[in-house]
Amino acid sequence: AEIAYRPSATMEERLSAYKNYLVESYDSQNKMYQVLKDGATIGLDEGDLKDIVQTRLNNKKETESLVLDIDTILDKISKSGLSSLTKSERDFLDEESKK
Repeated sequence: AEIAYRPSATMEERLSAYKNYLVESYDSQNKMYQVLKDGATIGLDEGDLKDIVQTRLNNKKETESLVLDIDTILDKISKSGLSSLTKSERDFLDEESKK
């Protein structure tokens, strides 16, 4: 995005920077949507998931950490079932759903 604001940037560079921004934004939104959808699939309340995400949006680093943690756990559930979760993973999901 920095390139787009440089006075010396060509139109192609600006368009490329804007395109990259849009792709990254879409990917991020799509990933968040999938996390919410997967959470609802395993029985987490959608309202609770949205509250968790809204709270975490105030801190991008925490949000990325949350998404990675939830993605990892949901992948594990998808591949090996709910019973494959460790106690700490179940506790993490329980705590996040209460926030």
